Amino acid sequence: MAFVSEKIKEEDYEYFNSLNLKDDVGRPEEPFWWAIDRERNYILYDMGGGTLEKPVFMGLYLDGDFVEMWTTSRVNVCWKIIEIYAPKELQEKFTENELLEIIKEAFLGYGLGYMKKFEEDPFSVDIQTKITWC
Repeated sequence: MAFVSEKIKEEDYEYFNSLNLKDDVGRPEEPFWWAIDRERNYILYDMGGGTLEKPVFMGLYLDGDFVEMWTTSRVNVCWKIIEIYAPKELQEKFTENELLEIIKEAFLGYGLGYMKKFEEDPFSVDIQTKITWC
Protein backbone atom coordinates (compact mmCIF):
# COMPACT_ATOMS: atom_id res chain seq x y z
CA MET A 1 0.00 0.00 0.00
CA ALA A 2 1.22 3.52 -0.73
CA PHE A 3 1.09 6.63 1.43
CA VAL A 4 -2.27 8.38 1.32
CA SER A 5 -2.43 12.10 2.06
CA GLU A 6 -5.58 12.87 4.02
CA LYS A 7 -7.21 14.82 6.80
CA ILE A 8 -6.97 12.75 9.97
CA LYS A 9 -10.32 11.11 10.56
CA GLU A 10 -12.04 11.36 13.94
CA GLU A 11 -11.69 7.60 14.45
CA ASP A 12 -7.90 7.83 13.92
CA TYR A 13 -7.20 10.44 16.63
CA GLU A 14 -7.21 7.92 19.48
CA TYR A 15 -4.60 5.80 17.67
CA PHE A 16 -2.46 8.83 16.77
CA ASN A 17 -2.58 10.14 20.35
CA SER A 18 -1.55 6.71 21.68
CA LEU A 19 1.80 7.13 19.87
CA ASN A 20 2.72 10.02 22.22
CA LEU A 21 4.36 12.04 19.45
CA LYS A 22 5.57 15.58 20.19
CA ASP A 23 5.70 18.79 18.17
CA ASP A 24 8.77 20.92 17.48
CA VAL A 25 8.86 22.25 21.08
CA GLY A 26 8.00 19.01 22.89
CA ARG A 27 4.25 19.43 23.35
CA PRO A 28 1.86 16.60 22.42
CA GLU A 29 1.33 16.75 18.67
CA GLU A 30 -2.14 17.59 17.36
CA PRO A 31 -1.95 17.55 13.57
CA PHE A 32 -5.02 17.51 11.36
CA TRP A 33 -3.34 16.16 8.21
CA TRP A 34 -1.03 13.22 7.55
CA ALA A 35 0.26 10.87 4.90
CA ILE A 36 -0.30 7.32 6.11
CA ASP A 37 0.65 3.90 4.85
CA ARG A 38 -1.73 1.78 6.91
CA GLU A 39 -0.29 -1.53 5.73
CA ARG A 40 3.21 -0.76 7.01
CA ASN A 41 2.06 1.49 9.89
CA TYR A 42 4.07 4.49 8.63
CA ILE A 43 2.88 8.07 9.23
CA LEU A 44 4.34 11.36 7.98
CA TYR A 45 3.03 14.50 9.68
CA ASP A 46 3.83 18.18 10.14
CA MET A 47 5.27 18.90 13.60
CA GLY A 48 5.41 22.68 13.37
CA GLY A 49 7.51 25.54 12.13
CA GLY A 50 7.25 26.74 8.60
CA THR A 51 7.62 30.46 9.16
CA LEU A 52 10.06 32.53 7.15
CA GLU A 53 12.64 32.18 9.91
CA LYS A 54 12.05 28.54 10.73
CA PRO A 55 11.99 25.41 8.55
CA VAL A 56 9.08 22.98 8.69
CA PHE A 57 9.67 20.22 11.27
CA MET A 58 8.28 16.89 9.99
CA GLY A 59 7.94 13.57 11.79
CA LEU A 60 7.95 10.12 10.23
CA TYR A 61 6.63 7.33 12.44
CA LEU A 62 7.84 3.91 11.26
CA ASP A 63 5.90 1.23 13.14
CA GLY A 64 7.35 2.09 16.54
CA ASP A 65 10.39 4.12 15.47
CA PHE A 66 10.52 7.84 14.85
CA VAL A 67 12.51 9.95 12.37
CA GLU A 68 12.69 13.77 12.67
CA MET A 69 13.34 15.98 9.65
CA TRP A 70 13.76 19.68 9.03
CA THR A 71 12.60 20.80 5.61
CA THR A 72 12.48 24.10 3.84
CA SER A 73 9.19 25.61 2.81
CA ARG A 74 6.86 23.80 0.46
CA VAL A 75 6.81 26.59 -2.10
CA ASN A 76 7.56 25.85 -5.75
CA VAL A 77 6.17 22.35 -5.24
CA CYS A 78 9.44 20.97 -3.88
CA TRP A 79 10.16 19.57 -0.44
CA LYS A 80 13.80 20.22 0.42
CA ILE A 81 14.89 18.04 3.32
CA ILE A 82 17.83 19.65 5.07
CA GLU A 83 18.22 17.54 8.25
CA ILE A 84 17.27 13.96 9.14
CA TYR A 85 17.63 12.41 12.61
CA ALA A 86 16.89 8.71 13.07
CA PRO A 87 17.44 6.34 15.99
CA LYS A 88 20.44 4.03 15.60
CA GLU A 89 18.10 1.05 16.11
CA LEU A 90 16.64 1.70 12.64
CA GLN A 91 19.99 0.68 11.13
CA GLU A 92 19.04 -2.89 12.06
CA LYS A 93 15.86 -2.60 9.98
CA PHE A 94 16.86 -0.40 7.05
CA THR A 95 19.97 0.58 5.12
CA GLU A 96 20.45 4.33 4.75
CA ASN A 97 19.29 4.13 1.12
CA GLU A 98 16.15 2.17 2.07
CA LEU A 99 15.24 4.73 4.73
CA LEU A 100 15.86 7.62 2.33
CA GLU A 101 13.53 5.94 -0.19
CA ILE A 102 10.81 5.57 2.45
CA ILE A 103 11.24 9.25 3.37
CA LYS A 104 10.96 10.27 -0.27
CA GLU A 105 7.91 8.02 -0.75
CA ALA A 106 6.28 9.54 2.34
CA PHE A 107 6.78 13.12 1.14
CA LEU A 108 5.54 12.30 -2.35
CA GLY A 109 2.46 10.76 -0.74
CA TYR A 110 1.99 13.75 1.56
CA GLY A 111 2.23 16.15 -1.35
CA LEU A 112 1.31 19.61 -0.23
CA GLY A 113 -0.80 18.26 2.61
CA TYR A 114 -3.97 20.17 3.27
CA MET A 115 -3.16 22.42 0.29
CA LYS A 116 -3.65 19.39 -1.97
CA LYS A 117 -6.29 21.22 -4.00
CA PHE A 118 -3.53 23.55 -5.24
CA GLU A 119 -1.40 20.74 -6.67
CA GLU A 120 -1.38 21.31 -10.40
CA ASP A 121 2.14 20.38 -11.40
CA PRO A 122 4.14 17.38 -10.29
CA PHE A 123 6.23 18.16 -7.24
CA SER A 124 9.53 16.75 -6.10
CA VAL A 125 11.48 15.77 -3.02
CA ASP A 126 15.09 16.94 -2.76
CA ILE A 127 17.00 15.24 0.07
CA GLN A 128 19.99 17.50 0.67
CA THR A 129 21.52 15.66 3.61
CA LYS A 130 22.54 12.29 4.95
CA ILE A 131 20.85 10.66 7.91
CA THR A 132 22.25 11.51 11.34
CA TRP A 133 21.93 8.34 13.40
CA CYS A 134 21.40 9.16 17.08
